[in-house]
Amino acid sequence: MRDIFMMLSLITFFGLGFYVMTKIDFFIGEKEKKKKVKENKRDIIDLEDATSVIISGERSLVDIDSEIDKFRHSHSDFEIVIKDRR
Repeated sequence: MRDIFMMLSLITFFGLGFYVMTKIDFFIGEKEKKKKVKENKRDIIDLEDATSVIISGERSLVDIDSEIDKFRHSHSDFEIVIKDRR
């Protein structure tokens, strides 16, 4: 009887621990997503009035390509300069 109670309490303990850890992981993941969205919004500026645009290298190639296309539609003659931050 004692062994059964011990096994049930261990299973309950591990189940509760798993549940708590999944909730914490979800909370941390949502916080990171919000932080990345905020950083991406900060990197995007109004391309109509801009004479230069700085695009972070941490963005995906698709995002970079779309930003270049937006800039190209509003500016006829432009150059692309790639610079290392070092």
